[in-house]
Amino acid sequence: MNDVPIDILVTAKQLSNGHPWYFVKDRPGQNSQRTGSLKVADCVTASAAAPTFFAPWVVPSVGTLVDGGAGVAGNPVYQACVEAFEYTDDYDPAKTVIVSLGTGRFLDRRRPTWLGSWLWWVFGELFRSPGEQQTELVHRHYRAAPFYRIDARLPRDYSLDASGSQLDELEAIGHKLAATLDWPAILDGRDESYLVGPHDVRPEAYCRNVTTGESPRTAATG
Repeated sequence: MNDVPIDILVTAKQLSNGHPWYFVKDRPGQNSQRTGSLKVADCVTASAAAPTFFAPWVVPSVGTLVDGGAGVAGNPVYQACVEAFEYTDDYDPAKTVIVSLGTGRFLDRRRPTWLGSWLWWVFGELFRSPGEQQTELVHRHYRAAPFYRIDARLPRDYSLDASGSQLDELEAIGHKLAATLDWPAILDGRDESYLVGPHDVRPEAYCRNVTTGESPRTAATG
């Protein structure tokens, strides 16, 4: 990890005790210096070991790990900000632009009405809620930094093992979302379309409706 030419944070979760791991470079006097000597391939493979889809991965000197998204780091933007702003001297929130890229959200589920549907809703929220929590934490703790949360509002739910025509649909959604982005303006902190602001407390505030093409703020204000 110490040899990576850019600053990087890779997340994983220990299988035996649920301990979250954040693989970063060693910074003498600033962090615990526990992961900089680990191989990037091991860290990334462990982070990608999604339960039921891929087998857990053993990282030498650490243990058996699974996908870092199986817990609070499904959206690791807050962990990345803490590492950058609290454990290095290289980043100043007032001079940093934060960009968090989502993988799409389906917000039009029917309201649960019976036990089975409520259990399914709770199960889904266990995976979805951490992503929104991290967004809110970054916005609260690092208000000096322009913060962009970029996500697509999906027209329907897609399984994690989507294939065939579902992948074609997701690719088309991705292209539509990409066409709305003004990257120079975002990286300069000038763009306001996906800027997380003081009133953007609902998920739809930063999810572009790829079906209608509405901007996030238009969707949020109706």
